[in-house]
Amino acid sequence: SLYYFSQGKVSLKFLKIVIILLVFSDLFLANFDINVPISREAIELTSQNSIYLKRDPGKYRILPAQDLDGVSFLVGGYDDVVRNFKSVFMPNIAMADNLSLFVGRESIEPLANFMVMQEMKKHPLQDYLKILDVSNVKYYLDNKDPNVSQFKLVSIDHASGVNLFLYENLSCLPRSFEIKKYKVIKDKEQELKYLFTKDFDPKNEMI
Repeated sequence: SLYYFSQGKVSLKFLKIVIILLVFSDLFLANFDINVPISREAIELTSQNSIYLKRDPGKYRILPAQDLDGVSFLVGGYDDVVRNFKSVFMPNIAMADNLSLFVGRESIEPLANFMVMQEMKKHPLQDYLKILDVSNVKYYLDNKDPNVSQFKLVSIDHASGVNLFLYENLSCLPRSFEIKKYKVIKDKEQELKYLFTKDFDPKNEMI
């Protein structure tokens, strides 16, 4: 159509109609499985845990457990999928409720953050609690008891037959605070490994 328009063989009005039809086809036909119809109720849904979080006026971040992607359970209709994604605080979707997560889409994370997140996947939760503290992660979401003494259960939500437990991290550090002591580690790999050791003390030492 663009070629024929450039040759003066079709009108501008015809070209506009063709473009509109192409866009409509791309959004609602070719990609129907991606751009699926969902109800306004599903979009506007706010989970019980989200309601609790909105009562906290402070600045904080949230970390869903690493295996909660599997709890997102593609079950039922598309409305159910959206509700479940919102319940487990999926990246980007949580932004609709003005909630700030510790993790985001890896493609837009700074390299240092990406490396820490990748290393976290290799360790149990207990190994990186101090990283959560210094990262201002005040709330942790899981579908089971993480058995961490510094976590306090504050809210429970229910999604697709799964209980989602919201815990407050009682050791969470503020987004900014003063530290007088520092440690220099020139090797990046060693620096990353140090963050997961018992010697790492983010309350009193900057790396």
